[in-house]
Amino acid sequence: MKASTVGWCRRLGWCRTLGLALLVVAWPGGVRADELSDDLSTRRARLMERLGPDAMLVVLSAPTRTYSLDVDYEYRQDSNLYYLTGLTQDDTALVLMPGNATRRELLFVKDRNASDEHWSGRSLSHAEATARTGIHTVLSYARFESFLGAILSRVGLEHSVDAADAAHFFTALSEGRARLALVLDKPGLRGPLSPTQELMRRLRERYAGFQPIDVTPFLTDLRLVKTPVEQKSLVRATDISGEA
Repeated sequence: MKASTVGWCRRLGWCRTLGLALLVVAWPGGVRADELSDDLSTRRARLMERLGPDAMLVVLSAPTRTYSLDVDYEYRQDSNLYYLTGLTQDDTALVLMPGNATRRELLFVKDRNASDEHWSGRSLSHAEATARTGIHTVLSYARFESFLGAILSRVGLEHSVDAADAAHFFTALSEGRARLALVLDKPGLRGPLSPTQELMRRLRERYAGFQPIDVTPFLTDLRLVKTPVEQKSLVRATDISGEA
């Protein structure tokens, strides 16, 4: 066999293994639900440790993409939100507030709607979202923007985070040292703004006391060290590839 052919076969083998690994990680079969939620909680805790108590993190789900008229492309979740929550549905937002006294993790998901689900598939209830992610404070996605406005206005929001819980972040806002962490893409001067960048633009126009930061380097560093669930998934993918 020619050297070029051997090299091609080796590359094909690696590509196949990588593809299987991605498939298994995306659908972690053989992993218990509580094991996965614990793993996700550990990922978020590691990120909050990196962010520090003066920060608030916001991660948005990927937008849907229209294929034609009323037909959308198959939905693909934002990789960072999936890494931190394991959720694959749209209209989802994760907020982490490391300096809070109690509620440091908040998840916003869309309300269930039987008519919409007939076309788009079943959405998770709040209880199911908690079971999947390990996040106990789950709110309607319809309240997401009002929540951000209340927090950045230093008033809190009923049934989510009040002024006492967010006292540290509110102090950081009043002293101008708060940080708002988001996943900021780089579209250039002429490219359209991503939903996250558009959100940042609107927040900076209306509120003060915080400095925007790009959390991408933090997430990249964290994802270099594989968690136990990720390691198990990679081993399983390798086993499947070896049996093929």
